[in-house]
Amino acid sequence: MSKPDGEATPRYDVLIASDFSFPGGTGASIAEEIKAQAAAGYVTGLLHVECRSRPFNPRIRRCVEEGLAELVVTSGPIETRLLLMRQPWVFREPQQTLARVEADRALLVVNQAPADAASDTPYYDPIAVAASLTEVLRREVQWWPVSPQARRAIAPFRSHVDLAARDWANVIDVDEWQFPRDRFVADRPVIGRHGRADPAKWPTNRDDLLAIYPDRDAYTVKLLGGDEIPRQILGGLPANWSVLPFGSASPREFLGQIDFYVHFDQPGHADAFPRSMLEAVASGAVTIAGTPFRELFEDACLYAEPADVTNVVDDLYRDPARYAAISARARARVRERFGYEVHARRLEDLIGPPSGMWQRYRICHSTAAARVLFVTGNGDDADDPRQALALARLLSPRFQALFFAQTPAGARAVGQAGWPVEYLDSRRDADGNITRSNAILRQRLKSIVATHRPAVVVFAGSEPFPGLPAIRRNHAAVRFVWCRSAVGQDRSGDEAPATRAAFDLVIEPGLDERGAREAAKAIEAVVPAIPDRA
Repeated sequence: MSKPDGEATPRYDVLIASDFSFPGGTGASIAEEIKAQAAAGYVTGLLHVECRSRPFNPRIRRCVEEGLAELVVTSGPIETRLLLMRQPWVFREPQQTLARVEADRALLVVNQAPADAASDTPYYDPIAVAASLTEVLRREVQWWPVSPQARRAIAPFRSHVDLAARDWANVIDVDEWQFPRDRFVADRPVIGRHGRADPAKWPTNRDDLLAIYPDRDAYTVKLLGGDEIPRQILGGLPANWSVLPFGSASPREFLGQIDFYVHFDQPGHADAFPRSMLEAVASGAVTIAGTPFRELFEDACLYAEPADVTNVVDDLYRDPARYAAISARARARVRERFGYEVHARRLEDLIGPPSGMWQRYRICHSTAAARVLFVTGNGDDADDPRQALALARLLSPRFQALFFAQTPAGARAVGQAGWPVEYLDSRRDADGNITRSNAILRQRLKSIVATHRPAVVVFAGSEPFPGLPAIRRNHAAVRFVWCRSAVGQDRSGDEAPATRAAFDLVIEPGLDERGAREAAKAIEAVVPAIPDRA
């Protein structure tokens, strides 16, 4: 976009608004809904509401890279048939970026209880969230719990929120996740689970933990992440347990290595919707859980007390035919209650069939304006992004500008000027450690480039950070420009030759309008043709 007031207003069937950096079930559920909407023909936009300085969830990033949804970077109005907001925690305070959204319908998916026994402080206040959404959107928002558990947690606030009559169950592509279950994976039962190291997701009692995940050679216990919690409880891990670091394998790959998925939470706590269990059942692993989950998953899982888990495992391991029958029945139940078709039907109930714009969207997506990512520095000139903003305003309509700021003041100035901006204070997050700060910054910027796919990255500052050359090597099609700020112009030419060599172009615009126009033209000139981003 060249000017905020010169953009065409994007129109979507579904606009999902959330913080897309959540690494667990929230991010995975958003990604699955994006895929389900694309499969059904609905056009999806993604509006990032940043609450944490972390990279995008890789599953969501892949959806954007594959063209299943468009990441909204316009600073102007956004139209959508349905505004779908996820994770109430994100909207604890008014998010002004939502004020640009004109939605036919608006709803909030409640995937987390306001409070539980695992935390001394509430996660969010439903009354405050409802008030902040009403303030920004100027309308009441309907609340859709993801499960009976989440509904009970919100029910006391029904006088303050518009509580939907139905639940918004998370969905999954059963065909993508399933594995053949015609034989067991080893010569003994393999019991497993995956997830992050969250104390609320593990039993706290040592005897219960060893009843669920036995320390006997007759069983193999496999974990994908989360082992810090049982290590603390047990003082170490039994010899028959094996652990893969979280992220070293995909959940799907891991689930193909186990026969039984066993999930028990901390007493007094039950996930509103444990996505890991949904994935396990879809994979065909027979899933055994605590009784609090019966209301959500019904006969898709088996339920037991901790002391009875190994009896259930032993009985099924001795009867492969019965194991296979239970696995198949559970997958069928998941398809019926949590398959993509469920999501398509509820969207049609809410907003009608797809708009018919999907094919046009795919065509437009491949010829959309090239993006220019302005990266402001974190040195002496960091709080003054005026030069980068001036260049953004002067770009021609075939270019679309967005910003990555490294200081709160810089992000605030860009946001107040009406431009899309992502923010990371790497020095703060690294506690002042420069080496760690550069590593955090390199990883975040690498993620941003992969997600937004700019044609040009413009570093606007006096001193480029050391990680830029590595990012450039990973993105050969992207042009890199160094716009030396006015603060550093009296040192023109005295930087190391390797620093200049990391850029396709180094420009030193003056502060007058003529210099800014010449610099904007120079940035456009490094991209001879708008790349195909399909």
